[in-house]
Amino acid sequence: MSAPPIQADDAELAVLGAVVIRNEALDEVLDVLEPEHFRREAHRRTFAAMRLLHQQREPIDYVQLLAALEKSGGLDPEMRAFVNRLGTGVPRTTNVIAYANQVREKALIRALVAEAHQVIADAESAQVSGAELLEQAEQVIYRLGSKSARTDWVSGEELAAELYPLIEQMQQQKGVVSGVQTGIPELDRMTRGFQRGDLVLVGARPSTGKTAMAEQFAMHAAERGQPVAFFSLEMGRVPLGLRAVTAAAQVDGFRLMSGYLSNVEMTRVGEGLSRLANARIWWDDTPSVSPLHVRSKLRRLRAKAGNVALVIIDYLQLMQPLPDDRRQTPTYQVAGISRALKLLAREFDAPFVVLSQLNRGSERSAEKRPTLSDLRDSGALEQDADVVLLLHRPEMYERDRPELVGVAELIIGKQRNGPTGVLHLHFEKAQTKFRSAS
Repeated sequence: MSAPPIQADDAELAVLGAVVIRNEALDEVLDVLEPEHFRREAHRRTFAAMRLLHQQREPIDYVQLLAALEKSGGLDPEMRAFVNRLGTGVPRTTNVIAYANQVREKALIRALVAEAHQVIADAESAQVSGAELLEQAEQVIYRLGSKSARTDWVSGEELAAELYPLIEQMQQQKGVVSGVQTGIPELDRMTRGFQRGDLVLVGARPSTGKTAMAEQFAMHAAERGQPVAFFSLEMGRVPLGLRAVTAAAQVDGFRLMSGYLSNVEMTRVGEGLSRLANARIWWDDTPSVSPLHVRSKLRRLRAKAGNVALVIIDYLQLMQPLPDDRRQTPTYQVAGISRALKLLAREFDAPFVVLSQLNRGSERSAEKRPTLSDLRDSGALEQDADVVLLLHRPEMYERDRPELVGVAELIIGKQRNGPTGVLHLHFEKAQTKFRSAS
């Protein structure tokens, strides 16, 4: 015996009837419903015709509906009789939002069931690998979850009530960092720390030190009890861990790996290992991940460690594109990744610090100093980012000038809610660590 269909037919009829009785009801449900949310073909066609009439600024009544349906795909006696019955038995047109939510809820469940059946069929065919099946399932959840996320209007009065305590707290704190501290005081003063839901891009040419800077951000937050997720697509967790210990112990990384540290330095290394062990940081060195994998892994980490305070991805151009974008150009793929990461930052309510390669444009300029236009592959990166940090080390281009050794500039090229400018830092190459120039 087959299971009963997942349906909200009464609610579908109530929505359509409410629109015929009161055309304004369509405005209330357009942000909630699409034609495909209706289970029955007659209901789908009728809602699509209603939407078309609305777009054409035509009244939605029986005569107009019948004409629109006849033009769009024909009108048999059964369909004509169905339209003529619309509006009978509608409890209250003012409840149309409640009816629409029922329709959307059942449509989401039907979509999940259909996609699950497809995953099962692919699994039973033995023509798809386990990894591909997992990615297929994750893409389904991501796509359906993104479509189901809706918000409603908020009045000025409601927003003001939400803002008042926040503004009052800002005035009492007077400059206190409100976001995740970076460990670089000048950067914290300029940005007030990395804010929840922000996409922060750190752009630099290869071997400039962007991974070292990202690790510094991560360790500073993690040592203060804030859970940090670090996705490293370029380096394995062992060399990353050695870098973290080197920076914490303030020893020469090359001498550490060569086995030539003194007893005093080894004591400091032990302290560095202890700091790493106690830091609330989780590492993922999977060499190829997409935004779907990031979302899935962060959900599992949240179940294990609670809400994540900071997410770092090293680096963007090594990420796999969204499955639907794989046949597109690299620029299109990067734009899709960038947008997806911004949405994930909002979903997880945490700053996402994403490292990005720069193109060679900066190296062709006289000063070799990078600009926003040097972000590689896509202008969408600049558009989606809330903060763009560009790292510059002059010694890489003028190696015959000893006074430039260790000199570094962190350029705040964009900040949606704050000032831009240049921060002067010093890079301790042996310890892979940035310090204030002062």
